[in-house]
Amino acid sequence: MKRTVQKACACLLAGCLLAGLAAGCTQAEEEDGGKLPVDEPRVIEPIAPADNGTAVLANEFIASYAEEYKMRASEAFADPTDTVKRDLYAPAELTLGWDCAQTAQSYTVTLSASQDMAEAAVFETEEETLCVDDLFVATEYFWQVTAHTASGDVTSDVFRFTTAATPRTVFIEGVSNTRDIGGYATEGGRRVKQGMVYRGAKLEDITAGGREKLLTGCGIATDLDLRGSDGSEVLGSSVQYVHVSSPSYLTPNDASGSGIDVAANRAAIAQIMRVFAQEENYPVYMHCAIGRDRTGTIAMLLLTLLGVAQNDIYMEYELSLFSAAGCSDNTTALKLFSTYFDPTYCYIRDYAGGTPAENCAAFLQDCGVTAEEIASIRALLLV
Repeated sequence: MKRTVQKACACLLAGCLLAGLAAGCTQAEEEDGGKLPVDEPRVIEPIAPADNGTAVLANEFIASYAEEYKMRASEAFADPTDTVKRDLYAPAELTLGWDCAQTAQSYTVTLSASQDMAEAAVFETEEETLCVDDLFVATEYFWQVTAHTASGDVTSDVFRFTTAATPRTVFIEGVSNTRDIGGYATEGGRRVKQGMVYRGAKLEDITAGGREKLLTGCGIATDLDLRGSDGSEVLGSSVQYVHVSSPSYLTPNDASGSGIDVAANRAAIAQIMRVFAQEENYPVYMHCAIGRDRTGTIAMLLLTLLGVAQNDIYMEYELSLFSAAGCSDNTTALKLFSTYFDPTYCYIRDYAGGTPAENCAAFLQDCGVTAEEIASIRALLLV
């Protein structure tokens, strides 16, 4: 690219103080034939995601649901003619793509959440594409490609992309209603840490592949079973099995003794919350039978305690209706919210005279959870 009149004008406008610099520029131009150095074209260029671009990990269905969520938004997605109950929120597949100007026999791809590429995942491929999964949402990622050519290795610049702030659903073969409750923004400008608390339905039908995903991919250390009766230690002896019969929602008008408002149930709530106060228990997979009611109640308490906004808490809860387990009893969103979830959240939100997070903490302390345990939960689950 040639030096232009803009260069000379800038020197003139700068006055005498820059006269020497202007002269130096002119001399350099003459020595270089009047041209500035031109950057060499990169041998490896990113194709997808675009460098500094955004990647959406949720499928289009869930991304649309979450984009402008309002209570009972799932009703707008219901198809009354579809009688097949199935999980509809499998995450989208993310493919990294690049173009290499030289012929390469194979490529090494490194991917990290740190700009210095610390703790990077390393992949080998013979194609100019690579499918990756299980990334965190609302996270900046850095990636780099090394092409192995006949004349030697060529390494790209470090590229980057940011994942969109959508719900982080996960696919566990043989288990329904599975997702990470992390990734949500909180009132203090922080986020709920991901990869720490997973929720879902019962594990008895898990496949060998699903079990491997939970153990190796998610690194589950604790199976927290919230059902009324003991289940089985499906994940094996390497995983701590904790069974606590959890209350759910407020006690509705047509039932007795089942809600979190009943004093006799508060010891169970304290026992459950103590699981989340101990670092060695993480990551945790918590579940009941269908992963909606008992599990949804405990997830609500955790997210409220951490300062997640009401709309996000409702959206996270309602995701269960996009799963085979979560809609297995045909309970409508209208009934779930009007009879159960909305009154329960409002009870916690208004429990004392502070913010929802403060009021949730007050409720938990009345259940027997100590201030130190509450501080520990927040320290472990906020980032």
